[in-house]
Amino acid sequence: MEKKMRIGGLKVNYQLTCSTRLWLFSNGISLEHTSPLVNLGKTLHEELFNKETKDIIYDEIAVDVIKKDRKIIEVKRGKQYREADALQVAYYLHYLEERGIRGFRAFLYYPRIRKEFEITLTDEIRRRLRQVIQNIEETLELPIPPEPKRKRACNGCAYFYFCFS
Repeated sequence: MEKKMRIGGLKVNYQLTCSTRLWLFSNGISLEHTSPLVNLGKTLHEELFNKETKDIIYDEIAVDVIKKDRKIIEVKRGKQYREADALQVAYYLHYLEERGIRGFRAFLYYPRIRKEFEITLTDEIRRRLRQVIQNIEETLELPIPPEPKRKRACNGCAYFYFCFS
C-alpha cells in the first residue's frame, strides 16, 4: 500500500521559496529554532493576537489565528505580499474544503506594514496549488536535498550556513 504524503501549508510556502529548505525540513532537519527572525515572527504573532484562538493544528495544517467569525489569519513578518505566503493560506482553505469544511475566509496579515490581504480560492489558485503539491511530492521523493540556489531570501534563512558553508 502506498503511503500518502503529508503536506501542510508551511511545505507549500517552502516549496515556493526554496525546495532545499522544504526537503531538509521535511526530513527532520529543523533549524528554525536557531533563527532570530523566526523568533521575532513568533513574538509578533503572540503580541498581536493574545486574546484570540491561536496556533490551531488540524490534521496537517497549523493556522496562526482563527477568529470566531470563521476568519483564518496568517501573520507574516515580511514587508511585502508574497505569492508563497498567499498560497500557504490558500492551501488552508483548500485543505478544509477537501474535508467538507467550508465557510472560512482567509487573510494574510503583515504587521510591519499594517496591511491585510484577503485570500480566496479561485479556479486559478486551485490549479496552482495542484501544481505546487505535485512539485512538493517530487522534491520529497529525492534521496538527497536539491542543490541550494542562492537568493536574496537566503540571507535571513535559518538554513543559510547549512547550505552555504
